[in-house]
Amino acid sequence: MKHKGMDHTNPVMMPLDPQVAIELNLDGNEGSQSNSYAQLLGELQFLANATCPDISYAVSQLASYTMNPSMQHMGLLKKVLHYLKGTKNYAITY
Repeated sequence: MKHKGMDHTNPVMMPLDPQVAIELNLDGNEGSQSNSYAQLLGELQFLANATCPDISYAVSQLASYTMNPSMQHMGLLKKVLHYLKGTKNYAITY
């Protein structure tokens, strides 16, 4: 089965919806998900520092859950990717 990647995803208007309550993962860590969560989070932190300051707030909020991420947290990280897809033609002009 071929992975569809980000080419066929719909962009979103904001990286983190302030109306969505981010909940703690009360079920404990779900397998090795923490490693993929931490890796994706690190890549997004690099982008936030280097070229995309508009995702800084979302990334910093989601970093709080690195030790025990849930499926909601991973979904919210992926939503940041959807946001980046919609803003890929934006540029910082100095």
